[in-house]
Amino acid sequence: MTTCLHCYSLNIVKNGKSYYGKQNYKCRYCCRQAVERAPEKLYSGDDLLKSLLLERVPLHAIARVLKMDNPEYTDPTIRK
Repeated sequence: MTTCLHCYSLNIVKNGKSYYGKQNYKCRYCCRQAVERAPEKLYSGDDLLKSLLLERVPLHAIARVLKMDNPEYTDPTIRK
């Protein structure tokens, strides 16, 4: 964590650990505390689609959420 998430100050110091064992930081400018979070995992369109299909989510639900025009999907690894 290099900047404060609230005021974007660079004056950040370590401030112990959270209950879950993660490093806690405190801003010396605004006196707020924050815990550094792991970056969120971003999926590409194909990876997201394959993972949703493996979770057995219906095609019409996937098409609605991903705003797809044509909900047909053919994966060569899936047998008919």
